[in-house]
Amino acid sequence: MAAIGKILESPQSGVRDILEKRLLELGKEISGLREQQHVIIRILGDKNLRERTPVMDKENWVSLLRAAGLDDEAMGKWHAEFEKLSPLLHKEFLEGLGIANTEIALIRTASQSR
Repeated sequence: MAAIGKILESPQSGVRDILEKRLLELGKEISGLREQQHVIIRILGDKNLRERTPVMDKENWVSLLRAAGLDDEAMGKWHAEFEKLSPLLHKEFLEGLGIANTEIALIRTASQSR
């Protein structure tokens, strides 16, 4: 493991670049699959599918945050911290909840201005 670590840390190694590229590709694939799940659930119009399918959507996420005691102000702070910590991951997370791109842009803009 140490030898592999040294190879990955080596500036001459293309392995790290290849693995980082693949990691980003996997993230996009996962996000795309989640989006497909949301679309299929909406098309089928069966709310019971939400309970039987392990998909977190915006409605469930907001309910979870509210149950944990977060109000709108606290949720705004949560988004701002997420955006500051990892903008790309924040965007992918919002996409994974099935939120429309226009709403994601609004959330991220508001988060960046906090």
